[in-house]
Parts: sequence; C-alpha cells; structure tokens
Amino acid sequence: MPDDASLSSFLDQHQTTLQGLAVTALIERKDNRAQRREKLHASRRRPLTPQITEAEKHFRHDGWAEHRKVVDHALRANGVSPGCLARFRDCGSRCSLESTQDGQEWRLVAHYCGNRHCEPCQRSRAKRIQQNLVHLVGLGDWRFVTLTLAADTHGVGSIIDRLLTCFAKLRRTDAWTTAVDGGAYFVETTRGKRGDHWHVHLHALVCGRWIDREALRDHWRRITGDSWIVHVRFVTDPEKAVWYCAKYACKGCDAALYSDPRHLAEWMRGISGRRLVGTFGCLRGRRLEQQPADSADYHHRCTLGEYLTALSQGEAWAIGLKKYAARTELVERDASAAIDAAWPEEDLPGTPAG
Repeated sequence: MPDDASLSSFLDQHQTTLQGLAVTALIERKDNRAQRREKLHASRRRPLTPQITEAEKHFRHDGWAEHRKVVDHALRANGVSPGCLARFRDCGSRCSLESTQDGQEWRLVAHYCGNRHCEPCQRSRAKRIQQNLVHLVGLGDWRFVTLTLAADTHGVGSIIDRLLTCFAKLRRTDAWTTAVDGGAYFVETTRGKRGDHWHVHLHALVCGRWIDREALRDHWRRITGDSWIVHVRFVTDPEKAVWYCAKYACKGCDAALYSDPRHLAEWMRGISGRRLVGTFGCLRGRRLEQQPADSADYHHRCTLGEYLTALSQGEAWAIGLKKYAARTELVERDASAAIDAAWPEEDLPGTPAG
C-alpha cells in the first residue's frame, strides 16, 4: 500500500495534468471564438476590388500617372483604410466594353473607386452633374454668383465650414430671398501664391430675378466681418454656365499642391466629410450626381485586353470602335455592384463583326 508521500506526489502530478488540460481547452475555446468572429467580419466586408492590369492602368491613368503617385502617398500619410486605398489603386480594373444590340452605341464598364482625389472618377462625376443640371436651367433667368472669403491661414476645413455657414446666413437675408428662388453651389479651394494661406470661393448658379450687387456685397461684408468681394453675372449661355460650374466638382486640388505633399495631405484632411456641391431653394433635393438611366439595353462584347489585341491585329470592328470613341466619348458605368454581370464566368460572347 503506498505511503502518504507517494500518494501526495501522485495526486499533485494528476492535478498538474488536469490544470494543463483545462488551460489548453480554454485557449482552444478562445481561438475558436476568434476564428468565428473573423469569419463573421469577413462575411460583412466589401469584396476586394480585382487587381488592375498594366493595360487597364495605362488606359485609365496614363494622363495623370505622376500626380496619381503623389495622391497615393498622401492617402497613405492620412491613414485611409486599406480597402479605400485598394479601390483607389485598382480603379479601372476588370474593364470591358458593352454595346447596344445594333452596335450603334458603346460604353465602358469597370470597377471605379469614386474617390474624390481620383481625376478620372471626378471627370465622370462632373459629366453627371452637367447632364442633370443642364435640364434644370432651360427655363427662367439664371445668374452666376461668386462669393469669396478673405485669405486665411487657418486650416482649410475650418475655412470651408465658415464659408458655408456664412452662405446659409446670406440666403436668409432680404437681399437674397427677394431675388433668388434657388440654385446649386460649388466650393473651390486654392493655395495662395506665397503658399502661406488658403483661398476659398463659393460659386452658385441661381435662378430668380435681378440681384442688387451692392446690397448683396453689404450683407456679405456684415455676415463675414472681413470679406466683401462679390461677383454677379447674368447667364446668356446656360449650357456653358453649367459646364463652368460642374468643372469645380472635379477640379480636385490646386495644381501647385502636387509638389507640396504636406499641404496636399492637409487639403485632403480638410475636405474630408465636407459637402462641396449642393442645392438649395427650388432645387433642394435634386440629385445632381445621380447616374442617368440607360437609354437602351447594353450587352457585354469584350474585355479591354481583347479589344486592344484586336486593334493591334487590325481587325475592322476594333478600328471602327476606335473611330467611334474619337468622335463620341465613351460613357462609363461602375460595375462594382454588379461584378457577375460585368464579367461573366462563362465564355465571353464573340466580338462583333464589322
């Protein structure tokens, strides 16, 4: 029969083993819970954008390749999310061409990032604004109003907030309400020539009656406390005025900022989360950036790579499409929400002849 010392040693060994097994089981349960949480989070994440090919990158970004590198660096410096950075870098991936059944109209379909610092995406945005706004300015008298703030050394974000707050106050004055029924506004930011301050302007396309410029200037000076420069011009060519306004929606940063990474990053932080385009009065609620409805049914024809190969081989349909694109800029459609429709798993349909 074992003595007390042997029995105590035996029990201690078994207790140590049981404690080890309990710790191991606890660790395994924690690992399993962590794995389940990771799977749950992964299921909720937005699918990653397909990686862009060199041909797609050249096709979409060749015109601003150097500036794009600077913007990419500034985005990383500002700590944007990995998903946002991936969408920016792969903007234009899975590019394909679609056409109507008769082949008379063509368009591009791809994954676009929609980032406000991506020049191609902002050009497409300006076109949408122009298309939606031009239908609203056909009737009535329209005027182009520019409001400026005195040069300011504060952060660009706080200056934009101040400008919009002052503009909201101006819209409640008698000089404004008796002359203006509504319109759309666009905010523009530039860096001073000496590089020590910001210039922020508000351009508005307004519908209404004659505006007393002197009264408007006095109200603007009283509201801002230090600014009085106001311009008012009657619109004689509505379509030209619409394009002039819409270009501010895609202008992006001041060109000088591309050689000034610190102020470029500051500008990006300043405009982040701030609305630089909006409507008011009779146009309130109008969706200026809404994608126009398709005028016809489009069908997948080929990928960008297949088109470039056919073009290099001198195929007639590819040459014809190049001539079509030269005289009619191809419409763009974002395929991010319809990946399967934009890039079928099955064999691609044959390319059109002639």
